[in-house]
Amino acid sequence: MKNKHVIRCRISENKFRAIPRLFCLDIEACKVARITGISRPATSRLYTQIRQHIAGQ
Repeated sequence: MKNKHVIRCRISENKFRAIPRLFCLDIEACKVARITGISRPATSRLYTQIRQHIAGQ
């Protein structure tokens, strides 16, 4: 399924939705990468974007 949340994102929408859910459960980015099958740098980048969004930057 095409990801409607991020333009030109190669991550499926199901995997993309799992990342914030796992972030809220306080699971580390490297563990989320293993769970979802997404690369660790990509999950770290998304974690950083989530943190910036929460901080309002």
